[in-house]
Amino acid sequence: MILSVFALAQIVSPESNKSDTILLKKIDDYAVNYLYDFSDSLLYVRQLDTFQLMVNDLRNDSKRYENQVFIHYSRALLEVNKNNYFNAEPLFEKYINHIDSKYDNPEIYPYHKGAYQWLGEIKKARGQYQEAVEAFQNSVHYETVPYTQASTEKLIGDTYALQNDWKNALISYKKSILRLKNYYPQAKTQQDKIETEKRLIRGYEAISNYFRYQNRLDSAKFYLDLRRPLLKINTESNLIDSHLFDALLLSELGKYQPATAFYNKALALAKKQNDIRKVAEIYRNRAEVFFKQKAYQKAIIDADSALISLPQKANIVYKKDYLQCLSVKTEAMTAAYRADNQVNTTQLKTIFALLNQTSLLTDSVATDYNNLRDKQTLLGLQRSAFRNGIWAATQLFEQTKEATYVEKAFQWSEQSRSATLRSISQLDRIRTFAGVPDSVIRKDDALRQKISALETTIRLGGNFGESQQISFALQETKAAHQTFLQNLEQKYPDYFKLKHQHNSLTINEMKTKLPAERCILEFFINQNDCYAFLLSPKGLEMKKLAISEDSIATKVQQILTFVKGEKDNRAQYQTAAFDLYQTLILPFTAQLNAQVIIIPDGILSSLPFDVLLSETSETKQGIATLPYFLKQKSLSYHYAAALLFEEKKATKPNNDWAIFAPSFADEPDFQDKTQMAFFEKNVTKSQIFKENQATKANLLAKMSDCQILHINTHGIANDSVGDLSYLRLSDDKLYSAELYATKIKTDLVTLSACQTANGEFRHGEGTIGLTLGFLYAGAKSVVSSLWNVNQQSTGAFMQQFYQRLRQKDLKNGDALRQAKLAIIEENPAFAHPKYWAAFVLVGQPEIALNNDNWSYWWWCLCGLVLLLGGYFFLKKLFV
Repeated sequence: MILSVFALAQIVSPESNKSDTILLKKIDDYAVNYLYDFSDSLLYVRQLDTFQLMVNDLRNDSKRYENQVFIHYSRALLEVNKNNYFNAEPLFEKYINHIDSKYDNPEIYPYHKGAYQWLGEIKKARGQYQEAVEAFQNSVHYETVPYTQASTEKLIGDTYALQNDWKNALISYKKSILRLKNYYPQAKTQQDKIETEKRLIRGYEAISNYFRYQNRLDSAKFYLDLRRPLLKINTESNLIDSHLFDALLLSELGKYQPATAFYNKALALAKKQNDIRKVAEIYRNRAEVFFKQKAYQKAIIDADSALISLPQKANIVYKKDYLQCLSVKTEAMTAAYRADNQVNTTQLKTIFALLNQTSLLTDSVATDYNNLRDKQTLLGLQRSAFRNGIWAATQLFEQTKEATYVEKAFQWSEQSRSATLRSISQLDRIRTFAGVPDSVIRKDDALRQKISALETTIRLGGNFGESQQISFALQETKAAHQTFLQNLEQKYPDYFKLKHQHNSLTINEMKTKLPAERCILEFFINQNDCYAFLLSPKGLEMKKLAISEDSIATKVQQILTFVKGEKDNRAQYQTAAFDLYQTLILPFTAQLNAQVIIIPDGILSSLPFDVLLSETSETKQGIATLPYFLKQKSLSYHYAAALLFEEKKATKPNNDWAIFAPSFADEPDFQDKTQMAFFEKNVTKSQIFKENQATKANLLAKMSDCQILHINTHGIANDSVGDLSYLRLSDDKLYSAELYATKIKTDLVTLSACQTANGEFRHGEGTIGLTLGFLYAGAKSVVSSLWNVNQQSTGAFMQQFYQRLRQKDLKNGDALRQAKLAIIEENPAFAHPKYWAAFVLVGQPEIALNNDNWSYWWWCLCGLVLLLGGYFFLKKLFV
């Protein structure tokens, strides 16, 4: 058959007319489709290679094949057929980048659609979910048949589901099914009806999967049953997924034997189809079934089979899949070790070595992924691997007493959090050392800002036409940015080297850089226990704390309901606050320095450690006299310890202060006049933007032009999509996602607004919201709030904070602590923690104001006093 196709192609000469070019394209399409059905896998690959050579020779001789754009598509499709996504991806991108107005022809829309869809599938397989969504959305523009549009909407839903964004996933699934149901009565041919039914099967299975993740198993079964009458039309390829969905639900229901039987059926079909990703997925899922049955050795064998199935070559292409398989294997090995009462150091070291492999894979995330949300999602998938690694390191330390295991456990704890924030914080340093000119940096920042703005607009939604235009603009901007980065790395090789190096500080380097009065207390929460690391100038110490994740969550919730003022459960609060102090803090009290930087984990991110109680006390005791941890130490917070040691380029802003106080028509009395009067009286070198001057444009312009940025406004935290948390300004909203691409040089950002420390919590990144956004942008420290705070008490608190910050040598962390103590001791009306505990400092706790800026008139007064004193002294001396 290939030879006959080749003979047919030979009749098309280089001088042939336009119709011959279309014929040539159809010949390629026919040959590639023929290869889809080739059954002999060995001969299949050989024929693909032969056909590729034929296409190469034929295309290179054809002058009428404009820009050789279809060569990229044909070669990419051949690579896909050989399961070589790594090579297919750049070819599809080349094809897309060559699409322009002269190819805006409905006859070749299927090629455009196919390129975007395959690119979306590849991006999804690599864990680049946001870019996959964009590719699928672009493909919709070239869809002409309702059931293919429904397929794409289902793919978009699948991609959202992989990000655990189930809200948007369900919206896409419902749109897909509704479109199919509306189209089915109008289908003109039997084939169209069959294609619609096939996609209905996929839609019902997707919604069933949604309910399975919500643990609503009856609803999940209902949707799987809806599609059963349609299964008779399934091809072998589609049956693989159908068997998988049945197996997954049966496994959740505890019916392990039937689940295994469905996995076996799916595995046989996947091997027959040479679908390596499905083979790996089935092995991994079957391993999880064995794990649930405590058949750990079988689980390990299946996890190994899954890892072997995935191609690696120079790079691991399917990072998400590979990490999931590694996670299952280490889980099974860990469980097998725990089930064995005998101490087995060799097995522990094997687990330890596997985690080292995962660690190396994590290092590549920062450079492989351009989209921040994709990095955050992938980092969350690694949580299980790091959890097992820290456990193994702890066990090995107990057995060997080798300090290297403590250091490795701490390294994994660090590596499990804020890889994206760490990579961005290093970017300015890399550019500086690489000698990249400011003009080039500004162009890079401008492209990043445009990409971020377009992504935010797409997330906020809109009508279909606008979304498509924005999606195309985003694709073009990303292509331009990619070209820019390629040129940048070619022109500045030092930049490329520094970017791809993973030089992290050693424990000795960190402790040397720590001031004598400071220490870092970092937590890592496991399901059944918690690990705490204390890093001080004296060294690193690790303790395993006997408290479960559920117990921590319960106690934190009891504390928060009281300190937020939601419930008057003081007795319950005092018990929980003392218990957590005893568990988390007391083991280190002798080693804690005056300044403690907390690196929280999980639900601890929502807890102000200030309110922990160091002693038991009577509930009749006054609220101001409780033994708060605040009274012992100066506390601040960060996302990762390594971030505290990042060296940033020294800058001197043109203005010392920028104060934003927007007004709102629906809240004419929103601004606290007392607070504004305080700023106008005391801040001499400042720019105050009030009412209609407090615009988004002015804020963005002033961010890099001040030492202190104070914003008094509404803050809205989005706990579903943290990137969409925002600050309200006079004319617009500033979303946290927009801050990722903004560059500021501010020492301190104070968000005098509600819930600005809150947002969406993700394992591996912490709380995604406004605070993280400002740190991404380059702020050295951020003062923000964990809950809604009374306006009057906020004004009083801010005055206390800034009055102390203006004192000589008093840093922002200590100033915040003293402000809280002053509120408690001097203002009985605001002594309750709900008024002061919400305010937390995230970032560097050592920022000091330029004293001359605050105290200009103070120094003038001092000078006058000295002059007068000298005058009277001399007058008395000589009289």
